[in-house]
Amino acid sequence: MRLSLQTLVEELQRLKLSGQGTVSVSEESLNKLRAAVNKHSLTAPAVEEIAPPIARPPAPRQSTALASPSTAPKPLAPRPENRPPSSNEATQQASTPPPPERRVQATPAGPSAFDSFLSGNTKSAPTPSSSSHHPTSRLPDPPELVLPEGDKATQLAWLLEKARNDFTAKTFIRPGKRPVLGSGNLDASLFFISEAPTIDEENETSPQPGSSGELLARMIQGMGLTRDQIFLANIMTWRAHGIVEGNGPIKDSRDPNLHEMAYCMPYLKAQIDIVRPRLLIAFGATAAKGLLGSNFKTLFDARGRWQTFHERPLMVTYHPNYLLHKATEGKLAEKKAKRSVWEDLLKVMERAELEISEKQRAYFL
Repeated sequence: MRLSLQTLVEELQRLKLSGQGTVSVSEESLNKLRAAVNKHSLTAPAVEEIAPPIARPPAPRQSTALASPSTAPKPLAPRPENRPPSSNEATQQASTPPPPERRVQATPAGPSAFDSFLSGNTKSAPTPSSSSHHPTSRLPDPPELVLPEGDKATQLAWLLEKARNDFTAKTFIRPGKRPVLGSGNLDASLFFISEAPTIDEENETSPQPGSSGELLARMIQGMGLTRDQIFLANIMTWRAHGIVEGNGPIKDSRDPNLHEMAYCMPYLKAQIDIVRPRLLIAFGATAAKGLLGSNFKTLFDARGRWQTFHERPLMVTYHPNYLLHKATEGKLAEKKAKRSVWEDLLKVMERAELEISEKQRAYFL
């Protein structure tokens, strides 16, 4: 019974997150729910049998003086049906509070989606879709994550399981998809941070596949490293889709907002705690905004200089997608953008004490 009620509460929470303020329930479903609760109340052991009694403060001492018959309130005598109420009766009726409003609406005919859930037919229960407007400003507080004892691989596996069972994340992740955590060398000294997973990343369940990932691999190779020597993660564990602020058009993908990034932040910090890198490198304005918060003004101001996140040095630079976009504007624009990113990466290499050749210093000049 407790498990059933917990499941019911989770379903109501999911509906609330999806923007529903009320649900429609048939009278038949309500009667079944009442019967189940009454049956459990009759068969359940007393509270004292399953839990120690709760200490209660002593009841206040009552006065021994009793109200005299003359001062005790008298019940209203029944009045004839057609007789108007007296002034005293009208006053008492006006002071009687109305019955509480019933927030659950009964449907005259046909089962609702919530009725189907109550009857166990979860296939008919509403699920989040790309066309639904989720009130992301009402997200719950970020989860508190305490890494278990064990090696780094064990801790990352535990974190991935927590992300997969995160009720809020399930609300936003499309059916059939899974959350995306970082991947790479768990002993890496360089920890790269991108923004939100893309469609390809949802399918691959690892960050930066596709053309953007190929370009990133070449950038890492230019630093004299390989993809297996670094760790790459996203600031989000799910892809932001189908949600817009205001009345704008629904998009397949969009930038995550501050509420979503704040909710996912404990997962990113936990990954940093697992890997314990020496330096952090963030790609793009979205990731920089989530990491720097109020300290972020523009990407132009943030990039190219050392900052701090989670007690580690942070370098912000342009996203690989920015370089791909610049490539469509011509060779000169592409070369200039790549040189800007490369200058940021040279600062990372210097601080990481990586060997830098004259050829590397002259890239994209």
